[in-house]
Amino acid sequence: MIKEFLKPDTLEQALQFFEDHQGLAGFFGNGVFINNHKYNLNYETVISLKNLGLDRLVRGPVKKSRGVTIGALVTFQNLIDHDNTPRILKQAALHEPSRLIRNMKTIGGDISAGPVLSGLSPCLVALSARVQKKDLESILLEDYLNSNRKGLVLNIFIPDKDVKCKIKKVCLQSNSPAIVTAAVSMHYDQKKKIEKIIIAVREIGKKVIRLGKIEKQLENGSINAVDNVSIEKAVFKQVNPVSDINGTSEYKKYIAGVAVADCINQCLA
Repeated sequence: MIKEFLKPDTLEQALQFFEDHQGLAGFFGNGVFINNHKYNLNYETVISLKNLGLDRLVRGPVKKSRGVTIGALVTFQNLIDHDNTPRILKQAALHEPSRLIRNMKTIGGDISAGPVLSGLSPCLVALSARVQKKDLESILLEDYLNSNRKGLVLNIFIPDKDVKCKIKKVCLQSNSPAIVTAAVSMHYDQKKKIEKIIIAVREIGKKVIRLGKIEKQLENGSINAVDNVSIEKAVFKQVNPVSDINGTSEYKKYIAGVAVADCINQCLA
């Protein structure tokens, strides 16, 4: 239960509040994740981020790269409505079926607090998104998700690249958590040849994983990108889901392979 609500006017003040509470306070965007029974984020003191200017989505250069910078307080609905949002990211945001939740859920909260349920994170990983923090200049989102996720996320940066990206969500019904979310991107060089392939998969209750071995096999041609059966078998061997109410381990392995193969086919179309 929240007993103390702090509303700093500057980033420095917010970080000082956090330090004063010895890291036991939570950063508060719109409150989707804090004190929610689905997440282990129970705080009596929260620090609002409303006045820190983190609700902007702008296109422009960051150091030597051009791209889109998305503030941590940009909501899923903001992503859908904004002209500068990559189309594939709009599709990923629509994986949250409730408009009410889309109006509340922020991109910063989603990747910081809820990656095990996030449909957005696989897409961002496939787009080579970077997390910008105060204490760390910027790191790949993939590395951030595999870390202890400490430190306040300020922005997410998506670089402009010649890339095709597709996503696939598999769930029991539209308002239930995705059993598997897959995202595949194909990055092209100046000669329009495939330079890099990224495959990101999130299983229900687990964080996003990269299927690096399969990426390399596709890049070097040892797996034919149009051979769905080979792709499905390769994914089946690499993912390791557990059986639960949403399906058996065998089913989840199979459906993950189908989702990845489908994304690859769409990228090549």
